[in-house]
Amino acid sequence: MIWLGLALAHDLAPGAIAVEERRPQHYAVRVTAPRDGGSPVDMRLRWPEGCVFGQQLHCPEGLAGRLEVPDLEHRRVKVVLSITHLDGHQDLAVLREGQHAVELRPDGIHPPTPTPFALLGLGAQHVLSGLDHVFVVLALTLIARRWTLVGAVTGFTVGHSLSLAVSALGGLSVPMAATELLIAASVLLLAREILRPAWTSGAPVVVSGLIGLVHGLGLAAGFTTLGLAPEARAMGLLLFNLGIELGQLLVVVLALLALAVFPPNRRLAAYALGLPAGLWTVARAWTWVHAL
Repeated sequence: MIWLGLALAHDLAPGAIAVEERRPQHYAVRVTAPRDGGSPVDMRLRWPEGCVFGQQLHCPEGLAGRLEVPDLEHRRVKVVLSITHLDGHQDLAVLREGQHAVELRPDGIHPPTPTPFALLGLGAQHVLSGLDHVFVVLALTLIARRWTLVGAVTGFTVGHSLSLAVSALGGLSVPMAATELLIAASVLLLAREILRPAWTSGAPVVVSGLIGLVHGLGLAAGFTTLGLAPEARAMGLLLFNLGIELGQLLVVVLALLALAVFPPNRRLAAYALGLPAGLWTVARAWTWVHAL
């Protein structure tokens, strides 16, 4: 249970592989390791056949073929791959959870960077694949009632949409360790509110909106890994956020159906949400302190 909770929380520290052609067939390589559960992931690279890596990457026949990162095969992390050519043209791709290889071709990287419209599904997947966001929606469903639930979920939506947009398009930067810690603490707070409502009983929309602001910073980290071209970011952000709302709505509907069939045990629900959130909070606080 402990390791399951830690593993399914969103990873907010994606990695990067930046390749820049400095002279014909010679490339400078910069690697930033992603974090999985707070620990950096090894990034051993297997370059296409014929390429030799020393102080720089040398590919006499050109940078073409299969690039593999074996350590990513069973990891829940994302890595952005960028290749900048001598003429300034840049190829981008994202290795998503579990993906560990791409094919480098003269016409670009395959699979390529997702089109903006593919972000609708990616937004929903981002919500449903991590427990932290799902736990907030479940907690709000248990805490609020009827139209109060509509207001609480709306406040959460407005909050995370605002901070997601400002972070992704406006360049707002918050230390990743602090964001992760605040997200975990917000889930822990809502778990307590299930048992003894305090802040949410008086102003659920305000509380959920503030929590949404925090979660939007984490969602922005997921969006920025996608490497969209500047001209596609606004539409991509809109569709990514719409996908998030669809995934969030699905969680609310399923939760309400479950509550209609099975009367909730609030104490059990509070501990089921609060225990993993407490573990995340402790683990991320430890990471944050060591990052200072």
